Amino acid sequence: MTLTVVIAVIFSVILVMLILSWLISFVAFGKLKPVPRAVATVLTAWTIATLLYGYNSGSFLFAGIIYGAGAAIVFWERKYRYEKHWLPDDHRTDTFS
Repeated sequence: MTLTVVIAVIFSVILVMLILSWLISFVAFGKLKPVPRAVATVLTAWTIATLLYGYNSGSFLFAGIIYGAGAAIVFWERKYRYEKHWLPDDHRTDTFS
């Protein structure tokens, strides 16, 4: 029974962090390079999730720890996705003149 609860908590933490990071990536930090953008996006999602969970449960420390683990996993996913779609600045310059 407890293993099932632990797996459900891990899955839900990662899912919450993925959804928050995905929503934040639409509205913020679009002009940053891939790694700073991934850091800013995930830290913003982690802050929101920690504040909401900590306010509802009363334990901000526990919320920060469990969402911190999910943030680490989501950071690598966001970093990979942003680097895959990144074009360097010299790639966008006008070469026809």
